Amino acid sequence: EIVTDATVTLTRVNDQAVAFPRQTTRTDRSGAFSFGELPEGRYRVLASKSGYTSRQLPDPGDPASSFNVGPVVDLAAEAQALDVQVILHRTASIAGRVIRSDGSAAPNVQVQVALPGQGLGRRILFEARTTSQYDGRYEIAGLPPGEYLVGAMNVPIPTRRPFDAANTTQAERAAADRNGAAFAGASHWSWYPGVPDWEPGTAVTRLEGVNAEGIDIWLTPSQRFAVSGRVFWPVGVGIENITIDYGDPSGTRS
Repeated sequence: EIVTDATVTLTRVNDQAVAFPRQTTRTDRSGAFSFGELPEGRYRVLASKSGYTSRQLPDPGDPASSFNVGPVVDLAAEAQALDVQVILHRTASIAGRVIRSDGSAAPNVQVQVALPGQGLGRRILFEARTTSQYDGRYEIAGLPPGEYLVGAMNVPIPTRRPFDAANTTQAERAAADRNGAAFAGASHWSWYPGVPDWEPGTAVTRLEGVNAEGIDIWLTPSQRFAVSGRVFWPVGVGIENITIDYGDPSGTRS
């Protein structure tokens, strides 16, 4: 099926630092397009139209972690490339909610799409990510058909606040650094439907032009540990109401 009135974009694959302005045109009634008076070099051809995408999943053996967005053309001097085909797919989305382990909505967490491992391990597609809304809902649009893994960070995305050295004590700056370290230590990915990062998760099959709804991700809690025991007098008698300190051996006790 030909696609008329699509926007076609020509960019230079800049392997020799050659300046080349991006060029665009539109397809005619037969789906055809052309660019003329081009210098020799390597070019990439992309196409777009509302409801369509030229994104393609990378080949199974390709180590790339990004979509293939259009064919590459090597153009020799005074040569012509007369049969360049850009394949468009009807685009669709993956949508659902991010839910905490207690059943409440998880807003402001990063939701990320990845490719299932095929000998290369799970591959993150950095162009396909979003942030959950106040009610935990997310939607990642503009996806070509294929199989995807959908994951969510188990903690809200941190917001860095600048420090005013004149109005901030060293203790406050140190506490902020400790909080950042605690955030990094507690954060991990949960994959649909709600398994930790070291488990494979369930792949979501995205059909052409068909939205995948209800892909709800249940966040797995951070790994936690407990230390317990009993306190005795030297004679072996148990005693209550004793204060117990805990914390990092080299840091502040709680």
